[in-house]
Amino acid sequence: MNSQEAHRSAIGDILNRYLTVFPNERRRCGELRHHLERTGEASRRARISEHITASGIVLGPGRKAVLVIHHRGLQQWLQPGGHLESGETPVRAARREITEETGLSDIRLASWHIKKGIPVDIDTHVVRECTGISGRPHRHYDFRYVFYAASQLAIICDETELDDIAWVPIDSLADENAFPKLAKAFKKAVRFGLLSGG
Repeated sequence: MNSQEAHRSAIGDILNRYLTVFPNERRRCGELRHHLERTGEASRRARISEHITASGIVLGPGRKAVLVIHHRGLQQWLQPGGHLESGETPVRAARREITEETGLSDIRLASWHIKKGIPVDIDTHVVRECTGISGRPHRHYDFRYVFYAASQLAIICDETELDDIAWVPIDSLADENAFPKLAKAFKKAVRFGLLSGG
């Protein structure tokens, strides 16, 4: 097995464990399984219409605020995240993207993820053509993890992709109008106790 196959297999193993916890998502995640079977590498971005990404829902001290970024090209408030690099696990990609986009490095992964070995959510969405992002519309399979920040200080905004960055009250994530991309993951995080330090 070469390194690309091993990486693809590792992502497939995460997906299998995820579906044991969230069996009702089997049909939707079937698209991701087919993507892994069709492509040579889980992190490859060129010439394919489906990409695996990872992101982090970052909670501040006291679990009263969550960090969000305003993506310049998409013109939406989102959680920090991005594409996997070659051979990178989704959780490592999420941690790296948080640090690159916000400057936060003193973050701790929720222990629930370590125990289960899965993200709290795998979201499937289409990214339309947008300002600053080249190429055609394409699908993202986003592996989402919860992290706890030691401080709300010293955040920076990666101005190459972002317009703004902010800490917002954690309850605002339940508002599907304000944060449509985060509401589902937020509800799952509440269900599994991840907002209280789990």
